[in-house]
Amino acid sequence: MKGFQIHTKAVRMEEHLQQAMRIRTDIQIKELTDITMIYDRPIQLCGDVLTVLENRIDDPNELATIQDIKRKYCRYHSYILSQLDEETLDALCEDLAKLSKTNTTKA
Repeated sequence: MKGFQIHTKAVRMEEHLQQAMRIRTDIQIKELTDITMIYDRPIQLCGDVLTVLENRIDDPNELATIQDIKRKYCRYHSYILSQLDEETLDALCEDLAKLSKTNTTKA
């Protein structure tokens, strides 16, 4: 995957995670504003953000979605962004997009 494609995916991940946080909490994840965090530890960072969300929501469907995302990508926990194949990144972005569009009320 080329550098521009990787950067595009990193930006999409950052946008989806920030949106999911904005929708449900008043917290802005400062780590996400530094795109290098997504390059260096994308799955770990996603897991950290999803854990924050998991602790702040009560909706069983959203909790199931979060747990599904964490379970699907846990094997990539120590990967850097460029080590993930394009299909995995696309799937992760799609899963995060679904999460960022579900229930739009704050917990």
